[in-house]
Amino acid sequence: MERKTARWVYEQARGVTAKEVAKRFRLNEHTARLVIHAIMRRTDGIRCALTGTYEKTAKGRRPVKYFSVTRLPDEYQLRGKGMDK
Repeated sequence: MERKTARWVYEQARGVTAKEVAKRFRLNEHTARLVIHAIMRRTDGIRCALTGTYEKTAKGRRPVKYFSVTRLPDEYQLRGKGMDK
């Protein structure tokens, strides 16, 4: 799940919220946050960032965290059926 999520976020080429990850992979939001934190703890060459901004709502401003992957190792890239490992 972590590999699929990291690859999807990398392909988006922008920051995504835990709510977007949850919707894409049919998870609840808490589980999506756990997956994001697990990706951030990995030491296999993924470069990622978690940035926070404030969005304006009817009740005022609320903090929103955006997760992005800036570098993905080669082993995370999709392989075709005919390619060698």
